[in-house]
Amino acid sequence: MATGRKKIIPVLLGLYAGAFGFAQQPARYSDVDLPLRSVSLFSSGVAFFEHRGTVAGNAEIELFFSESEMDDVLKSLTVIDAGSVKPSVAYESGDTARRTLESLRIDLSDSPDFPEILNRLKGEEIEVQTSVAAKGMLVGVDRVFNGEDLEGRVLYPKETEIWITVSASGVLQRFSLSEIKGIVFTDPVVNADLATALGIIKNGYSQDRKSVRILLPGTTSRTVSVSYVVASPVWKTSWRLSLAKDSGFLQGWALADNTSAQDWTSVSLSFLNGRPASFIQPLYTPVYVERPVVPLSNAGTARPESHSSGFSPLYAERAAPSPVDEQRLYKSAKAAELEADEYAYGYPEAAPSVENTSYDAVRGDRPGTLFRFTTDGEITVPRHRSIMVPLVQGAIEVEQFSLFSGAEASARGLVHPRFGARLRNNAGMSLPAGPVVVLEDGLYAGDALLDFVPEKGEGVISWGDDLSVTGAVFKSETRTTRAARISGGVLTLLKTTEYRTEYALKNTDSRDRTVLLEHPVRAGAELAEPKMSDSRTDDEYRFKFQLPAGAEQSFVVVEQRPAEERIAIIRLTTDSLLSYAASGEFSAELRSALERAAALKRDYESAQNEVHTLETSRDRLFATQERIRQNLSATGADTAQGKDYLMRLAASEKDIDEAEAGIESAMKIAEAKKAKFENYLAALVLK
Repeated sequence: MATGRKKIIPVLLGLYAGAFGFAQQPARYSDVDLPLRSVSLFSSGVAFFEHRGTVAGNAEIELFFSESEMDDVLKSLTVIDAGSVKPSVAYESGDTARRTLESLRIDLSDSPDFPEILNRLKGEEIEVQTSVAAKGMLVGVDRVFNGEDLEGRVLYPKETEIWITVSASGVLQRFSLSEIKGIVFTDPVVNADLATALGIIKNGYSQDRKSVRILLPGTTSRTVSVSYVVASPVWKTSWRLSLAKDSGFLQGWALADNTSAQDWTSVSLSFLNGRPASFIQPLYTPVYVERPVVPLSNAGTARPESHSSGFSPLYAERAAPSPVDEQRLYKSAKAAELEADEYAYGYPEAAPSVENTSYDAVRGDRPGTLFRFTTDGEITVPRHRSIMVPLVQGAIEVEQFSLFSGAEASARGLVHPRFGARLRNNAGMSLPAGPVVVLEDGLYAGDALLDFVPEKGEGVISWGDDLSVTGAVFKSETRTTRAARISGGVLTLLKTTEYRTEYALKNTDSRDRTVLLEHPVRAGAELAEPKMSDSRTDDEYRFKFQLPAGAEQSFVVVEQRPAEERIAIIRLTTDSLLSYAASGEFSAELRSALERAAALKRDYESAQNEVHTLETSRDRLFATQERIRQNLSATGADTAQGKDYLMRLAASEKDIDEAEAGIESAMKIAEAKKAKFENYLAALVLK
């Protein structure tokens, strides 16, 4: 048996090497042979690691990652090896170990307890080692709960006892697990599977340690670079700003956390500021597509069919490719195959060298759309340790002021401004966001927050209340009509709403103050006074002015919002027209036109009222006539009373005819006056 295994092992190793393009057993390299050379930390929560080293001939590089890192590694792993034409990467898929454990005679994939392991091996022959040895087939495992009432019902599992049932020569025997010293499986296959399962668990199934083997066939000694991106804590920034009378000194630090399982030894450490898109895609866990189950077709005999005789030999000769065509096709396919081999790894024949892709140890640069801070020299950060690295240190242009918030004053009433400063970034690089400790005359003055400041940009910070200055805000609002016009029967009013905000501030200190007033931007309104602001953000205007010592001073901001109001004149009442005509905001010509329109509408409305009056009189005649008819029906036409009703009925008919004629005449007059009013409005154009 041992001799057979010695023969099999070289064969398996040869198959393994051949599967990955190796003619001989590869030289193996670890992360020690290919050390970590650079670490780039991103503000988006990932880190870029680059290993670099020298390999010779056929090489296999093995790196280890946690299972949570595998998706990122498989998405980002980049290998640069100019001396290898067919590199490959081998790794254990996400559920290989689980499926292997499930396929063994002893399934330990779900970490079963001892009784469950025995239950899964029912039918196996075991040897139970007790005071009396017994051998037989395992029948099952029972759990007995010793917590019963007087009637034998289980109340609670006070104590559990495990019993094993074994069948030996047709006799069932029970053994308490507490009496058993050992259990031996007599089948060598079961024992081998148990050893295999324990080996898989030991090698990483229960440990968060996944192997990635990079296989690089080659013949020369060369430099190789391996890089990848994995999740990492966001690097942080903290600042110190020391203020003097007319200047400032800025010191910035980057804070990095090495939470990985490897030491960062003598690496080039870079900090990149920006917001690159970053996501996780499940590449490590195998994905299985659910397929439909199609029933089997019914069995039966084949039905007879007739078949054509095909093409004639002459046509077949025409359709067949010539020897020249076959040769050309073969050459094209061979060329495509060679071309595919040449570019199979994504690099042309002259692949870029790893030296061209290394990071420059510079103070700050801009790779693409990000800004990068790179440490000068090599940095060492042991695993599970953190480090502070200086980013910026030097003089910076600072303008100090008292920062007064108009929004806060509007919400709270009487408030104090805050000590503040405007930093003009002349550091030659972008300044990441972070907390700022402010020092004045060497003493702690307060904490501030700095937003991201681009190169040559400006940032404003504040760090405490200026108790010597108080301020309040007073607001008013007026609406005026700037212009009016009439066209097509529509009165268009161009109006302006003016918002006046007065800020009253008082300085009780013996020193003058420079005030930077923040006034909220009103949507849709334009700044009227002052005409310009010192600066502006998306939400606020900023105005700068001087507040002398011991003085009270006001600052007024006026905003104007234009609006247009359209009114259909024909729908206005006469009183509304006369009200607009009396407005002093309109020109004399427009007021006169509105008065004329009011007079025409009054005539039209009077004619309409006359029509309504005549229609009411006619309706009363109809009612009287109906009452006469009812009385006539009750008394009869032959009676004296009935004859009187007949005479009155005839007279009412005459009155109704005269009323109808009067209504028709009044309606014509009303229609004429309405047309005159509408034609006047349609032709009226005043600007």
